[in-house]
Amino acid sequence: MNTNDARLTRYIKAVSRRLDLPRELRERVISDFSTTINARVESGESVDAVLSSLGSPKAAAAELNDQMKEYICRRSPWRFAFLALAVAGLVGTVIWFNVVVSVNVTVPHSVAVIGGADGPTSILVAAKGSPELEMAGWIALMLAGIAGFILMSMRRVKKK
Repeated sequence: MNTNDARLTRYIKAVSRRLDLPRELRERVISDFSTTINARVESGESVDAVLSSLGSPKAAAAELNDQMKEYICRRSPWRFAFLALAVAGLVGTVIWFNVVVSVNVTVPHSVAVIGGADGPTSILVAAKGSPELEMAGWIALMLAGIAGFILMSMRRVKKK
């Protein structure tokens, strides 16, 4: 691959990144776009002339987006909810590790009250929690948030 081919490949990838189209349509548009550029180069036009006539990748993508405006999609806003879930999981994991595991405290999961108003009342700890299990829950929450963020970032919602 010579330097001109590399420049054309970088230019086409830069245009592709800026397109707000569904993946299948974007691939088809970029295929047609690169075919047009290669045809111009093969007809004798220099790579510099072709790239200067198309403008910057941002301008070329804006023109293609304008031509395909009925197909433009935006990224899902739900991805930020999943990002917040991942951050909550991370913060919970750090706090739980620092407070419970490093201090070696066991936290009861359920408490039962035995007795009544007319007799002695005692509190019975029915079960003691496992700090490792709680931390695993926070880590699972964080991983679920990260996975949701990645999936929602890849998914696109059609503009109305």
